[in-house]
Amino acid sequence: IVMDKEISLLEKVNDYYVKFRSLFRNIPINQELLKFCVESISRNDKAHNLEHVFAVCKLAVEICEQEKMSGREKELVILGALFHDLGCCYERSQHHVIGYGLTYEYLNRFCAFDYTSEEVMIIATAVLEHRSSNKNKPTSKISEIVSIADSGRPKIKLYIQRCIQFREHRGDLDRLSTLEFFEEVKGHLVEKFGPDGYHWKSYPDLGLTYFDKEWKEFSSYLCKEREAEFDLLVREVFDSLRE
Repeated sequence: IVMDKEISLLEKVNDYYVKFRSLFRNIPINQELLKFCVESISRNDKAHNLEHVFAVCKLAVEICEQEKMSGREKELVILGALFHDLGCCYERSQHHVIGYGLTYEYLNRFCAFDYTSEEVMIIATAVLEHRSSNKNKPTSKISEIVSIADSGRPKIKLYIQRCIQFREHRGDLDRLSTLEFFEEVKGHLVEKFGPDGYHWKSYPDLGLTYFDKEWKEFSSYLCKEREAEFDLLVREVFDSLRE
């Protein structure tokens, strides 16, 4: 069984390496660095896994094209998006700080002399600033795009899923009843995305030019008027993850 899991993980890593390489086909990303990052991300929890990081990179590429970023700027954005959750396999709560340091380490190890010190700092800062819990808005357009891409397209079910997966990984279901677990999931989403949620203190204004309508629909589920619908959605997503 252990060997089967190892084979399955290896196949998943290889599959995602091919997917990332295809996504970055027009971007000169060091292939040894890419392989290393994919393998590292495969050890993250389910809320910050390869599927999530690939989706972040894909959206980052799309926004770069919409914003007509130069080839070099796009390269910096993509590295920020690829690196943004590297710290999760070490420690979740400070993964942005860990990722900041890993950015310097990995670029020096795999891409020495490929980027200027200023460019490395821009990438590392994008990693540091990507989280919704960041107390201020991003300080560069590179950081803005990484942050927007990490937040993703506003889909309430996806956010409920990631919230459930992370809390399960943390062991919350071992100490809470199912109903208490649901309340914690809902409470977190309201705290983060409600009218006074901390997400809005750091979310770039640029993101609203792309997703304003979707965010309004997303946020409407967190209002009292749709509380019953929100309850049903949380249970529906929870049950679907057990099928």
